[in-house]
Amino acid sequence: MAYSLTRSADALPGPIGPTAATLLTALDVADLVEITPELGVRRRTCCLAFTLPQPKICAGCCIPASAHIP
Repeated sequence: MAYSLTRSADALPGPIGPTAATLLTALDVADLVEITPELGVRRRTCCLAFTLPQPKICAGCCIPASAHIP
């Protein structure tokens, strides 16, 4: 949902921040992500993709880069 909001920011009226906060709160997921002022999405939870045999680290990974498994 957060990625959709950032990608549609130009099509929505007004600033995306208040719209995102309202929608994410209504869906009860506001505590799971943060939308940065640059319209980036930073996850606050881990999807555990880095534990796969072929790791795929999300762009908004909440795990510090220094902790990723090589």
